[in-house]
Amino acid sequence: MKIIHLGIYQNNTEWQQLRAFNDTKDMWFWQKEPAQQIFNFISTEMLQRIHENAPYQVQHLANNADPGGFYCHLYKSQGIGLSVITDREYPHQVAKKIMSIMYKQYLIVNLEQLRKDFLNPNIADKVYNIQSNIDKTASIMVKNINLMIDRGENINTLIDKTTHLSKTSKAFLKNAKKTNNCCVIV
Repeated sequence: MKIIHLGIYQNNTEWQQLRAFNDTKDMWFWQKEPAQQIFNFISTEMLQRIHENAPYQVQHLANNADPGGFYCHLYKSQGIGLSVITDREYPHQVAKKIMSIMYKQYLIVNLEQLRKDFLNPNIADKVYNIQSNIDKTASIMVKNINLMIDRGENINTLIDKTTHLSKTSKAFLKNAKKTNNCCVIV
């Protein structure tokens, strides 16, 4: 889970970047500037196309074979636009919380520190942490229920086999008595 870009934009006739933080440390030197320009371009273009006062998520897929790609989370209100670009695993709920903080403090927020604070969504967002714990617990419970159902089927199979064995043994006993009645032992 990774936050790639945090950007704050202002609309004076067109969207202009006020402040931004780009995580380009994993990129080669000559890739950093073009990547920053791409993040800025995507953000400004998407901010022009979305409606005010509603959060948006735009998914970019690299290609069908590559599971890469990213999400661009956007929000605009009263001439201020926000952009959070994350990888595909980063939770949307936490990205919305980041944008909420950015909007409330857009003049003074330290974007690099905000990114560091939200690198691990389990620590940064208590609601997400609780939800992920509930999801894990539900997954374990479903697994346990399936195991119990399998055990129940196994018990039913054993009961059927036991019933069949009991009927077979009764039939054997009956046939043995008939056979013993017809013969006399001297």
